[in-house]
Amino acid sequence: FMDVSGYVVPPDSPHHIDHVRRVITKLGRVLLDAGFPCPNVEDMLETLARTLGCRADIMSTPTSMMYTLAQGEETRTRIVRINPGDADFSRLSRVFTLVKDVEEGRLTPLAAEQAMEELEREPARYGRFAQVMAFVLLSAGFGCLLQLSAFELLVASGLGGVVGVLRLAAKGRNLTGYAMPMLMASLMACAIFVLFQEGWQVRPLPMLVATLLWYFPGMTM
Repeated sequence: FMDVSGYVVPPDSPHHIDHVRRVITKLGRVLLDAGFPCPNVEDMLETLARTLGCRADIMSTPTSMMYTLAQGEETRTRIVRINPGDADFSRLSRVFTLVKDVEEGRLTPLAAEQAMEELEREPARYGRFAQVMAFVLLSAGFGCLLQLSAFELLVASGLGGVVGVLRLAAKGRNLTGYAMPMLMASLMACAIFVLFQEGWQVRPLPMLVATLLWYFPGMTM
């Protein structure tokens, strides 16, 4: 293989396995952060490693990845911590294209590593306002399926927007995947049941479902 500086890195070079290791690490981190299923991550990375002349045993979970990479007598073992992110199908599509380019020899491991670093640094495709509006529309849309009244839809949409704002505020602070679901459920339950106790015409349980839909398993689909 030839890296982007023109330096030839043959597959039997002792440096080759380190290039592959960094590609496997970065690719696994990007895939898991974007919500790609763990079994598919393992299959894709093991196939890529074989294409690049290495053997790989990989085990991944939504929050970590462990693997051993071997080339001849050289081995590398790594444990990578993953902070779960939101499903990002646009980024996944670009990652798949990148993997295909590496497998077909259009990109070297070093060039792929640099491309993934650029991908990780890219800002979100949509701005904060659009992301908050997505929460609002999600709550409103599912509220229609639950046959909420016009007033309930208005309240559920507003609370859905609050969920979006708080989620964005907590992003990158190691709260999104752990404490935030519990805090959001507690906050929204308190707000809705206070409205109910004060005599507002709301049905608490359907309102909670519409407001907290983002945290339900399979919501992305």
